[in-house]
Amino acid sequence: MKMQYTEEQIARANQTDLVSFLNAQGEQLVKSSREYRWKKHDSVTISGNRWYRHSQGMGGYPVDFVMEFYNATFPETMKMLIGEEGEGKQKSCPAPSQDFRLPEKNEDDELIVKYLTESRALEKNLVMEWIARGDIYEEKKRHNVVFVGRDADSIPRYAHCRGTGEIKYRGDVVGSDKSYGFGYRGTDNQLFVFEAAIGLLSFIQLFPKDWKKRSYLSLGGVSSSALMTFLSEPLKLLLFSCAWIMTRQGMRLVRNWQKKFWKGTV
Repeated sequence: MKMQYTEEQIARANQTDLVSFLNAQGEQLVKSSREYRWKKHDSVTISGNRWYRHSQGMGGYPVDFVMEFYNATFPETMKMLIGEEGEGKQKSCPAPSQDFRLPEKNEDDELIVKYLTESRALEKNLVMEWIARGDIYEEKKRHNVVFVGRDADSIPRYAHCRGTGEIKYRGDVVGSDKSYGFGYRGTDNQLFVFEAAIGLLSFIQLFPKDWKKRSYLSLGGVSSSALMTFLSEPLKLLLFSCAWIMTRQGMRLVRNWQKKFWKGTV
């Protein structure tokens, strides 16, 4: 039986010196002032255990670095960083599925930008902002749009693919954890819940004022698992709203939530 990684193990992995790690992988780094620039991805700078990708305005720590640039699963990432298996189930931080791996990224996002702006009528600046965050991208093999769901520590846990061509493919990436969804964590006490990622983006486009202050969550269907996880985080939410297509099933679902979360609005 495979054991989960503990919070202590994940903390140690995130303390890994990335310069030493990349040198051990045979990567070439160029000293630039107090930082190092990665020759393979020249928009990436490294300093201690922190990294930043200037071209996309995103960065973080070693765990998300290895998952992002080495296309590794969470267990593979931990093995690369600290060379250990999970130690136990008690006081553990739930890890992504052994099978979960983000699809390989395409060199550019041209097709998905065209699809989202022309076919889905989203504004280009909004689409590009989410691409820059790394939460939307074009996958290499089939050129689907990939919507990435992350946990509170920004570790990818879930991904949903949507076709951009005539074949209207939709599907979750193998190993995705439905306890997490595509979304955004804001700073105030409001959460807006959606069935699908594009509905979430359309809502932000309709109500753009101060949107980054609020939180948004797409459930990727009608399961409330991602909502339960989100509400368990220490976000001090006082209000959540459901922006839902009012089918009979949707109305029944929202009524159930209204009973369970009486402070919510529908």
